[in-house]
Amino acid sequence: MCKYFIVKSSGYTMKNLSGEYMQRLWTSLALVSKCAIPIIILVITSSCSEQESIRIAFLGASAGKHSEVVVSVRNSVQLYIDEINKMGGVGGRKIQLDSFDNKLDVSRCGELFDQIIREGYKFVIGPVFSQMAEVTLEKINGQNILVISPTMSAHSLKEKDDNFLRVCLTNTGQSKAIAAHILARGYKKLAVVSDKSNAKYTEPLIKETWKIVKENGVQLVKTVSYQNKDTLDMYSLAQDIYQAKPDVVLFCTSAIDAANLAQQLRKVDDTIKFVGSSWSQTNDLIEQGGRSVDGMVLIAIHQEDKTNDRYRLFETKFSNRYGHAPSFPTILGHNATDVLIKGIQNAPEMTPESVKKTILSQRIFTGLTAPIIFDKYGDVEGGYSLVEVKNGHFTTLQQ
Repeated sequence: MCKYFIVKSSGYTMKNLSGEYMQRLWTSLALVSKCAIPIIILVITSSCSEQESIRIAFLGASAGKHSEVVVSVRNSVQLYIDEINKMGGVGGRKIQLDSFDNKLDVSRCGELFDQIIREGYKFVIGPVFSQMAEVTLEKINGQNILVISPTMSAHSLKEKDDNFLRVCLTNTGQSKAIAAHILARGYKKLAVVSDKSNAKYTEPLIKETWKIVKENGVQLVKTVSYQNKDTLDMYSLAQDIYQAKPDVVLFCTSAIDAANLAQQLRKVDDTIKFVGSSWSQTNDLIEQGGRSVDGMVLIAIHQEDKTNDRYRLFETKFSNRYGHAPSFPTILGHNATDVLIKGIQNAPEMTPESVKKTILSQRIFTGLTAPIIFDKYGDVEGGYSLVEVKNGHFTTLQQ
């Protein structure tokens, strides 16, 4: 290659070359033929092997007291993608995961969806909280993008033929399991605590639970609601709840809030029973609540089997990397990523529409702890189970 440019830059042409100059030219061309072809082949080979990455956007809040759920999901997603990339990626293409922090703000979430679409992402994992349900559908409607949420369980997303999938059951399904537990234990006086910053999740869950238990003679003696931004005096809240004399308190809050309030309630009454939605079932509940949450019953994501080899291998890898055991968001994060990557691998074309059709055609996937079964709309079929906190661990409750 260098010989060619030297000859060219010297102003030599075939017309004015003769004698020793012609001989030099042929020598130069011979050298070119020996070195240029391998270089050209190397360039072509290199360009073929360095294929463009498959970009996936992850959307969720990465800081604040609600972040434990999001971080757990994201860590699980990252672990899965790193494992896939170690094995060569998908069709020789590596997966690139880019995170977008919506700060649990609906307006910001909408802006980030605009950015994600504008920058050409075709696949999104998230959002995580149901409060983002409406803005998600609004922003992705009619766009060339596929969104799969690990944990957004809002009932308002159900039975819609759109470009949104999820691997969790609806929040109204949780209501039935909670109500059945309350009635089975014979509780007659119920207090409810909820965080309105995730109202799309908490309000339908509470409404449906109350509807069921009221028909069976249970009284709602106290309701407490607040916003994420509020400064909470947990001891005063505990006093208010205690004055109402409930048999059981239902927490529709983050794990940290449930843990802190449970500690204060135990100071004034150690007989009140605690029940929690799946939102509270993260490691923060046990780490922050300690003995105060022992005996608390919570909704698990579905009928779980944590004895299978696949889950145990995942648990070992996750614990070794992040220093703690997986919780329900971790499992759902893995499941969502697994479904999406398998859809990308098996789809005839790497387009959102083709991947969605491939996922819904397969319909049944092997989740970490239970099968994932999609209906025709991309909602998941199945039922919830219950876990109880015992000696610092979530233990499946035999019903």
